[in-house]
Amino acid sequence: FRPLINLMAYNREREIGDLERQLEENPYNVRALSELARVNAIRADYTAACQNYERIVRMDEQNGKAWTALGHCYLLKGEYQKCFTAYQKALHLVHASKDA
Repeated sequence: FRPLINLMAYNREREIGDLERQLEENPYNVRALSELARVNAIRADYTAACQNYERIVRMDEQNGKAWTALGHCYLLKGEYQKCFTAYQKALHLVHASKDA
């Protein structure tokens, strides 16, 4: 059981390195930023996850998935006002897309 955990941790570290290299080549790679934020959240590094989701929504304010994930990370950090604001933005985007 222990070797499996070590292998999983090694694979995550390798994945993070790959994603960071992709972002060095193209800092506007939303897919790589999203994946890096997701991996950070899995590792309970909510500060890093928030930073990456914040970068995404600065690049694309209409990215409802990123707003939702950002709200969730804020919730887990205990930043409730930021959480509320991010979730509110996500809900607004969902509502706006239904009206279109």
